[in-house]
Amino acid sequence: MLRSVVSQIVKSLIKFENIVLSFETRQPSDTCYALCIENSIPGKESRAVSSLLEDWCLWAVPKHRITVEKRQQRKFGWPTHVWKPIVPKKNLVTCRSCGDHHVSGHLCPTCYSKNKKETEQIQAAIVARLGLQPIDTEVVVLYQGEREGVTDEFSQGKRIIEMKKERPAWFCRNLSERTTQASASTTSVRRSDLA
Repeated sequence: MLRSVVSQIVKSLIKFENIVLSFETRQPSDTCYALCIENSIPGKESRAVSSLLEDWCLWAVPKHRITVEKRQQRKFGWPTHVWKPIVPKKNLVTCRSCGDHHVSGHLCPTCYSKNKKETEQIQAAIVARLGLQPIDTEVVVLYQGEREGVTDEFSQGKRIIEMKKERPAWFCRNLSERTTQASASTTSVRRSDLA
């Protein structure tokens, strides 16, 4: 961009010289042409012109402050011309778990916050038990009273973390299980206790 500005300045100086010299009706000297050609080379720029452009040019800066009224007009419109009122949401649904309202297609914020608190407690228990070292084996989280139903084959090669409280009714057991499973050998589908 600086090159184009410098080339425009050089072109305007050449035009100005030609106009001045046309009044005198004589040809410009060779030194003048050499100076113009030297300044029009893209790699070479005179230091005075480049420093002048760097000092006083401010690019893409607003000249005036936009008032609050203009910003509000852009946001909400103007009643006599274009009115953009705040439209109430019509796509609200009631959560089946907790009964709070939320936008359809989004997570319920109440259920999400409860689930987030529970997972933070699980993460704190894992850090308290295992520390911050890398975990190379699978970690299984069991709540109070779930240890009796676990077989030795299930717990073999896994680190078991026990929570000192009962599992909340809304916190499903398969939320803490691994999602990747071995490929099925049969095509029949079994019913699982997801809910």
